[in-house]
Amino acid sequence: MEKFVLASSALAWFLAQVTKIVLFLRKQERMGLVAAFTATGGMPSSHSAFVTALAASIFHCSGLSLVFVLSLALAVLTIRDALGVRKTVDHHAHALNGLLAGQGGQSAVPLLPTNAGHYAHEALCGVVLGLVAVAILAQTPLL
Repeated sequence: MEKFVLASSALAWFLAQVTKIVLFLRKQERMGLVAAFTATGGMPSSHSAFVTALAASIFHCSGLSLVFVLSLALAVLTIRDALGVRKTVDHHAHALNGLLAGQGGQSAVPLLPTNAGHYAHEALCGVVLGLVAVAILAQTPLL
């Protein structure tokens, strides 16, 4: 059970990060592969993929149990955070960067990163990737 849960969550996160790299390369953004692989925010949400795979793989192994309910609560909180709090951080970073730029670039404070949160479609794609990872590994006889 533990190997399946760990492998499902890791696969979901990995698939999300690889998808980010492919999308970054398609947009031809000037970002290194390591930076794209470890990026927060963007499409799809690796946080959503990870916690969805965690909850779904626990449900697959143990059904409606206390551990599943706890993992589901964690998933809901994580996805809500990615959609709400972290997206608000994005808006604040944009505003603060605008204020810093208004100083003529003379500030000793570096610009803040502005891609920390997710839009709903990015989180939803992460949820789907998490479910796909569990479905793929559920068919694998090794786990």
